[in-house]
Amino acid sequence: DAGALPIELDVSKMEMGDVVELRPYEGKALKNGEVIAEFKVKSDVLFDEVRAGGRIPLIIG
Repeated sequence: DAGALPIELDVSKMEMGDVVELRPYEGKALKNGEVIAEFKVKSDVLFDEVRAGGRIPLIIG
């Protein structure tokens, strides 16, 4: 409800302090330009909720 983007992905190739680039529309996580994990957002509506700042603001408009 808070407008966060929940994702689940394999973090085995990540270390503490890594700078990771997330590309949610592509479903990829990159480190140093290399794809280290792939994921799928469970619903495309989540992108709308994030843009609106949460589910309630999206519903209210």
